[in-house]
Amino acid sequence: MTQSNNNSDSEKRVPEDRLSKGEKCLVLGSTGYTGIDSVEWNSKEFPNIIDYDVVIVDVRALNEKMLATVTNKSLETLRTQLTRLLHSKGRIIVVSDYQKTHKRPKQYPESANNYEWCPVTIGISNESGESLVQISQRFSRYIKHLKNWPYFFFIPRGCLSRELTNFFGSTHDTKYSLPLSSFVENRYKKTIAGSLRIEVTNKQRKSDGYSSYDHYSEKPNAITGEIILLPLIEKLDHKEAVRLVLEDLIGTSLGYEPPSWVESIEVPHVSELETEIKEKETEIDLIASDIGKLEIKLEKVNDHRLKAGGFILRLKAVNFA
Repeated sequence: MTQSNNNSDSEKRVPEDRLSKGEKCLVLGSTGYTGIDSVEWNSKEFPNIIDYDVVIVDVRALNEKMLATVTNKSLETLRTQLTRLLHSKGRIIVVSDYQKTHKRPKQYPESANNYEWCPVTIGISNESGESLVQISQRFSRYIKHLKNWPYFFFIPRGCLSRELTNFFGSTHDTKYSLPLSSFVENRYKKTIAGSLRIEVTNKQRKSDGYSSYDHYSEKPNAITGEIILLPLIEKLDHKEAVRLVLEDLIGTSLGYEPPSWVESIEVPHVSELETEIKEKETEIDLIASDIGKLEIKLEKVNDHRLKAGGFILRLKAVNFA
């Protein structure tokens, strides 16, 4: 990967990737990250995303099979919540994948793709290559595994979701700008890894004393938090990819956890050992039950003995008197 000479300013921006003290992170799409909140795509209920500062989106976990289980209503809810997250200067980190579509002929809309959780349409051009120019050191633990690119990112026209314009304002009286900045690009300056912020400028009605006219300020009324687009690295398991992003955020290793496909490997005698363990656990439960019954009997015997002892003492006291 070629290093750009113009990275003095970008080097200063690297600490922005780190989680600040007190910031909360959520992984959307897959689970199993020690100490990090996470939720699967097909969860019946999502956490309140606005409570977080950073959301890592595992798009690779939203494969065709999983996409079929995610309702249009869930995708709409996610767009709404992620819009609010961006408004509060939160960050969305996209661990990307090829675009995939699930057709839903009996629903409206009649199809959904694996990026429709996002308040902004993310364009993906399926051109591949090996030329890589690193503009800055952002997400270096992740990017160091990048050897080629299967596609590049762009922001298409008509990219604003209804949830976004409902929140910030209609395009009839609100101006939007979405400059895409690269921190890895190819030789043609196409974005392989990059980020964008949504700049929102509201229309104002002004008057010059003779007539009134519409005016947009040169300075936006609002600038959202970042949407960070990370390239697909196919040699990495999707959970390993998310883990590397988390390490970039916290600045230290999370330790090794085996990739998800390890669970599918069959090892001899495992099932027999698991069965034997369950049988022994059942025996332990039976023995514990027997011990409990014996303890109850012992308690009753001791109770009778104490009562008998009390009766004998009273009898002796009467005789002595």
